[in-house]
Amino acid sequence: MSSAHDKWRSFLRFLDKNPELETGLELAVNVLSSLGPLAIAALVVLTRSGEPSSGDFGAAFSSFFEKGELSLLILAMSGSIAWLVTIKTVVVNLFFRTLFVVYKIFVLTYVGVGIISGNNGFEHVQHDWVLNLLWWIYVSSLVVWAVVSIVSKRTKQTDGSGGPTSTINSEAELEALDKTIASARARRGGSNAN
Repeated sequence: MSSAHDKWRSFLRFLDKNPELETGLELAVNVLSSLGPLAIAALVVLTRSGEPSSGDFGAAFSSFFEKGELSLLILAMSGSIAWLVTIKTVVVNLFFRTLFVVYKIFVLTYVGVGIISGNNGFEHVQHDWVLNLLWWIYVSSLVVWAVVSIVSKRTKQTDGSGGPTSTINSEAELEALDKTIASARARRGGSNAN
């Protein structure tokens, strides 16, 4: 019978071999973590107000962003993209890294900071075109992040010896983990308690 550790290890190996799926899962968690609580809050607002309809849900949900608050999510995404491009993907040449960091600083941060500083405390409702632009930037940031994430996972990053150095769950690490677990179990008298 397979232990939970073996199942988890098998799942991690599966993800290592399928970077698109791993990135898709990361993206789903990202969106659910950032927009999910607001969707639940919109449902709570609707249930307190009486008879909810689908149109009311859209209005309740969008009310959380009407003052430009989406710019905060954009700033967070731009930081994640910058991390992947500048640190994780070492094979991307310096020109493209520099270009991407400049894009991040002057486009994403400028929009985010421009909205935030122009609306201290998010007190004023933004124009529809500004909100549409923010949603477009947010969605395009998710797409860019996903592409860069997949590229970083597909890229073999090496230490010069030809071996992977950035793979979190490399075979050597998993074997070392197995030996550590076996050693700990042997010290406890062979117990399989987790």
